[in-house]
Amino acid sequence: MNTPTPLPTRRLFRPLRARTWFVQVLASGGLFLPSLAWARTVTVTSNADAGHRTLRAAIEEANTNASVDRILFRPNLGPITLLSPLVHTGTQSLSITGRNAVVSNLGQPFDLLTSTGGANLRFDGVHFEGSGGAGLVVA
Repeated sequence: MNTPTPLPTRRLFRPLRARTWFVQVLASGGLFLPSLAWARTVTVTSNADAGHRTLRAAIEEANTNASVDRILFRPNLGPITLLSPLVHTGTQSLSITGRNAVVSNLGQPFDLLTSTGGANLRFDGVHFEGSGGAGLVVA
């Protein structure tokens, strides 16, 4: 009876080469990572005008970090009363999901949000109310 001879097995990588390749990829900044790893969402959890986790802090982070492509509000956040205008200077597309958040300046004579970076902005569930200025300005 003839038994088939097993085919020799081959390693795809020698262990040393595999480790060297891994170290080289890490040293190069891991450029092989999928593009989704670069996108970043900033969550707004405070309805204060400024400070940690506020809309102002989220927009400032988007201005300085091009990986921020989405700002998401915590549900039932409550109204946000601005004491000065918000300014977005980032060039990346930015989606702001407010979950029915209200942004107001109580009729003060300034615009609520000005965007000067040429970015595509998308607003969903954000209500801008009571501006004594133009409200939203995209330049």
